[in-house]
Amino acid sequence: MIKFFRKIRQNLLSEGKTGTYLKYAIGEIVLVVVGILIALQINNANERNKILIAEQQILLGLKNETNSNIEKLKLVTEANKVSLEYANILTQYFENPKKLIEISGDSIAFLTYRLPGALFVPENGILNSITATGQLSYIRNLELKYALSSLKDKVENEMLSTNNVQNLGSKYLDEKIYPLMAPIINFKDYTRTKYDARKVFEVPEFTIVIKGTFGTRRRLALEKEEGLRKNYEYILSLINQELDSK
Repeated sequence: MIKFFRKIRQNLLSEGKTGTYLKYAIGEIVLVVVGILIALQINNANERNKILIAEQQILLGLKNETNSNIEKLKLVTEANKVSLEYANILTQYFENPKKLIEISGDSIAFLTYRLPGALFVPENGILNSITATGQLSYIRNLELKYALSSLKDKVENEMLSTNNVQNLGSKYLDEKIYPLMAPIINFKDYTRTKYDARKVFEVPEFTIVIKGTFGTRRRLALEKEEGLRKNYEYILSLINQELDSK
């Protein structure tokens, strides 16, 4: 094709048709430019299609990951609601010690061992991957993109109260309470005796930990967990909107 155009130019010059040659040369340049622009448009269209396909795959992965985290968080919240319930039951015995004769030491031990509750460890495989590779930019929905970019900080902030209850409360129980409830071995005859768990109410600070850490703080932590769950559900709704619009 190039040889064909070159031959035409040479013929025009040899025939002395300079004006026609210039017009032809300009037309050839325009033709080349148009061809380049068309090629760029095709290339850009292909790139856009690749990004759209990648966005679809990313959204599907994020949907599964978000659903999984919602279910995980529900289980954590259920365990922590049990923790609060048991703390409230134990508080009744602080407020009315005479009721201790109505409950066994084993029951007190059971309630106490369920106090720590559970921690939330989210799945972030897809989110971490698209953030590290810059593929977060493939998501065109600005609301969704912002919600995802701030999600890890949101989880850390909202779960801080739950983590504090778990860490502070468990540390106290592990160091001061649970050792008292372990079977005591008499090394003379190797008999095992059990500590009456009802005596933990005589341990200093136990009341404060039950009422404060596993009571008041747990209640506030559960509110934060509820807020985080709603945030995940909001993200899921945005993902579903994008998938449904495709």
